[in-house]
Amino acid sequence: MTVLAFVAFTAAAVLGPGVALQRLLRLRPALALVIPLGLLVASSTYGLSLLASAPILFPLVVLGLDCTLLFSSPEGRGIRVGDLHVAILPFLALLGILAVTEYPLNRRDAAGDFLIDPVLPEDTAFHAGLTWELSHSYPPEVPGFSGRAMTYHIGSPLVRAAALRFARILPYDSLTRFDNTLGALALVLVLPEVVRALGGTPRAAALAPWFLLATDFSFLLAWGRRIPFWITS
Repeated sequence: MTVLAFVAFTAAAVLGPGVALQRLLRLRPALALVIPLGLLVASSTYGLSLLASAPILFPLVVLGLDCTLLFSSPEGRGIRVGDLHVAILPFLALLGILAVTEYPLNRRDAAGDFLIDPVLPEDTAFHAGLTWELSHSYPPEVPGFSGRAMTYHIGSPLVRAAALRFARILPYDSLTRFDNTLGALALVLVLPEVVRALGGTPRAAALAPWFLLATDFSFLLAWGRRIPFWITS
């Protein structure tokens, strides 16, 4: 049910607005830009709804954008899929890696024990708490920070908070399973387009998403116990 909730939320609050925004700008929608623009719409709209103390604003805006997709697009202005064919295999490879590394963590097993991710668990707990706080008010309340403004990047946390509030997707599910899946899909779609825009050959564009598997070769540092920051890259 959580997976279905994530798919429904992503379709309604990210993918739909990502296409609709490009159409409203009188552009032929590019598939590579759908997720980045959709995340921008979701985070900014939900942030405004918190600032205005009007939570209904978020669903009204995203569903309003979705409704614009019901109108037929001008002839010849369907979604431009670009290098979709070269993104499929790298995306499946990334899913395979995530399935054996990240997906099993930060969840309860059959015995009820919580399988915490041993790499920077305090950072994950902070982001989970931040998501809970942003799910009902802004600014987030942080213990020990009474009367002080917390300056922190909250683009992704706002999307997680919207998913929690309107789709009941818990923060650990977002952080460990859904964020990285959606991020991987966004990157394998956009990297070939970036390479082409820079003048790269079709072969270079096809190879670009495979380099995500290497990250910055940080996995080579996994045996070092004093460098946890790099092995999370």
